Amino acid sequence: MLTPRPRPRRNGSIAWQVPFHYYDETGRRRLTSETFDDFEAAVRWCELAEVVGVAEARRIREIQLGTAVGCMTLVEWLRKYTARLTGIEERTRAGYIRYIDVDIEPFFGSSLPLTAFNQEIWTRPGSCTWNRTRAMARKPFTTNTDSSPRV
Repeated sequence: MLTPRPRPRRNGSIAWQVPFHYYDETGRRRLTSETFDDFEAAVRWCELAEVVGVAEARRIREIQLGTAVGCMTLVEWLRKYTARLTGIEERTRAGYIRYIDVDIEPFFGSSLPLTAFNQEIWTRPGSCTWNRTRAMARKPFTTNTDSSPRV
């Protein structure tokens, strides 16, 4: 389990470091860490790494830190999508926007680009969708083939 550790900086502020192991291209185990300015961001990254793996979490963080000006973010895309929806009442649209502002933006941040998401995130072992699908596949399908009435 990944855990952020506080590290004092020379200027007196605190940085949060998350140490972890990974395997390089040659198969050797390496120790490294990711450093964050605030504790909440470090905890979110730890949770993401637990779900999608360290390699994918590092890729997503690299994309977050290197967001280009021309790259659309998740929050921007959701706002545009919500604005273009047809056949819904304005009250429903306002509810969607409130959901983006209150729940999605604080969790993912306003700079997460759409390119950080891919289909593999939702189909990997450990994700909610994958676990639900596997649980449904394990349940045996039974039918009552007995034609006699139950009493």
